[in-house]
Order: sequence, then C-alpha cells, then structure tokens
Amino acid sequence: CCFVIELGFGEASPEAKAAKHLHDFFTYVAVRIVSAQLEVRSAYCKNDFEWDNLQRLAFKNVDRSNTKLMREYVLETSHVETDTDK
Repeated sequence: CCFVIELGFGEASPEAKAAKHLHDFFTYVAVRIVSAQLEVRSAYCKNDFEWDNLQRLAFKNVDRSNTKLMREYVLETSHVETDTDK
C-alpha cells in the first residue's frame, strides 16, 4: 500500500516511518470516534429516545395522510366544486 524508501541496511527513511506512525495514529483516532459514537447511540436508544412520541407522530402522520387521500378521492369522484375551483 505504501511506498517505502529504503536506506542502508533495510531501514525505512525517517519520513516513511513518520508517515506510517501518522497513518496508525489517524486510524486509532477514527476507531476511538466510532467506538464513542456506538456507546452514545446505544445509550440514546436505551435511555433517551422517546418511543411513545415516535408512535404518536407515526399515527398522526398516517391519519393526516389517510384524510388527505380520502378528501382527494371524494373530490375526484363526486365532481363537487370547491372554493378553489371557482
């Protein structure tokens, strides 16, 4: 994956060593961030997420959508004029 410049006796250059260590450090930081996010998501899901509110909003959206669909169906099939048709 990486191009390593060889100095005498098979050692990598100081720049190549530093680049490798910096790469490893960035990987370490990324793993720490992801691990912390997994702990946060799990805790939020278990303790803070308002499941009852989710259910209430889902029912509200379904009811609103059903009402809209039924209103559109009645208007299409009954040929009733509305205030916007005039």
